[in-house]
Amino acid sequence: MKALSFVLAAMLCIAACPSVSSASPEPFRDGPLTCSVPIVYPVKVSPREKRSTANVAKPRLPTNGMSNIDVGGDLRNDFALSAAFTLPRTNANRGLFYTNWIILLKYPSGGMIQIELMRWKKYDYRQEIGLTWSLPGHALQYRDTGVFLSNAPHRLGIALRGGAIALLVDGKPVCHAAKSSFFAESDILYYQIGTEVLQVGDRPTGTVSDIRLKRDADLEAVPLKVTCVYRGNGVSWEPAAGGTFLAGGVFDATERSRFTGIAWGEPCRW
Repeated sequence: MKALSFVLAAMLCIAACPSVSSASPEPFRDGPLTCSVPIVYPVKVSPREKRSTANVAKPRLPTNGMSNIDVGGDLRNDFALSAAFTLPRTNANRGLFYTNWIILLKYPSGGMIQIELMRWKKYDYRQEIGLTWSLPGHALQYRDTGVFLSNAPHRLGIALRGGAIALLVDGKPVCHAAKSSFFAESDILYYQIGTEVLQVGDRPTGTVSDIRLKRDADLEAVPLKVTCVYRGNGVSWEPAAGGTFLAGGVFDATERSRFTGIAWGEPCRW
């Protein structure tokens, strides 16, 4: 695993990557994850876990505003996705958290694993690394890490090679897990790159840029050409120059969600 970690880091780090300064060499374990950073069970049940056990049979408005870029293709046994994120602090939001993230998940539904930049109210909205996962047939699990990052851009990544999934921050592996814990060999896998807020009226913040994808047939990660964006309840990734996307909009639970091209008037092309 140590050798694998160095290989995965090399796949995803495109420059001199800043360190995850509070990472520990001692392993921390929780469920399927083994990490070099603490895995902290929230003092209170997270909003995501509450949503996962809510009575979904009753009609209800969405409880979060979210936009994501879906990334698929030849993702079987040797692939990786990474991107540079910012998540500026905003004094305008009132929700418990806001976040930008990467998820690897099964199509159309099933297991998933996620790494994210978080700003929690309980931590005075300092920028932290968060972990979310769901084993097949089980509820979402969220964990804090207590790893607080500088307000500079940070690169997140999820890679899979040799049956192992690695979660990376600034090119360095912080957690790994067995692929078999989440996915079967026959599963169709894809990524989502997301921005999310919890409180109606809150606005997402930040950017995602330099999105790089390595599919199984690729020798190395290459820049991703985005052609489709999911815009959810008023929240949207909006295209900017140089392949950058800006988190925009405002969470309105009554606004219709939709897939479009990268511009609102364009059709979605997979």
